[in-house]
Amino acid sequence: MTSDIKEKINKGELFHQETTKDGWDIRFGKIENLDRQFDIDFWQNQTTNERFSAAWNLVAHYHLGKGESEDELRLQRSIINFQRISS
Repeated sequence: MTSDIKEKINKGELFHQETTKDGWDIRFGKIENLDRQFDIDFWQNQTTNERFSAAWNLVAHYHLGKGESEDELRLQRSIINFQRISS
């Protein structure tokens, strides 16, 4: 990306979209000048498992950011009562 393009992006005059060598689409620009279609297209092209994984990573990242252990996110199971089986 040239410095001229960067300057125009910073002024809000245009946005720039490119595809990297490894296939990622990247869009540069001021948020107020961009529509949501780029995001919608990206997430609709992901599988259900990829969306779930991304959502779970956000939950884990938020939880760790609060200084809490990732282990607290596991399903909690409690034993209420146990007894010896009479024979």
